[in-house]
Amino acid sequence: MDHKAIGLGSSTCRRRTGQFIALGFASMLGLLVGCSGGVPTGTVKGAVTGADGPPSGGYVNFFDDQSGVGGGTLIGPDGKFAFEQPLPVGQYAVTIVPPSAPPPLGDAAAAAAPPEIPKKFQSAATSGLSAAVASGENEFQFTLQ
Repeated sequence: MDHKAIGLGSSTCRRRTGQFIALGFASMLGLLVGCSGGVPTGTVKGAVTGADGPPSGGYVNFFDDQSGVGGGTLIGPDGKFAFEQPLPVGQYAVTIVPPSAPPPLGDAAAAAAPPEIPKKFQSAATSGLSAAVASGENEFQFTLQ
């Protein structure tokens, strides 16, 4: 096969090939640099209390309606919670919701049912709860009354 006949041997072809390789390398480098900077985040933990005690077994949810980012985590028996992953810095609406399923029959924890979570705290439109997540460590206290 004659490479000159299809243009592979020409200096123009070698130059374009080099340009494509350089462009590809620059694109990959840009992606790597862009990913390493990232969005500032903060760790989130805290506690939820109510008039009748902590709503253990429920969930605390954070949602930023500006960015569409959010997360949720389980509330422990002592009312404490901690997100496993940091959240991006921002202002979040907070909801507190009951467990999605009742505990299995015969479960010792079910004998002492957690306090009921008032319906107003189960919706971002009515909860009145919010959290400003800053870079670094964040700790929040929410009281359900």
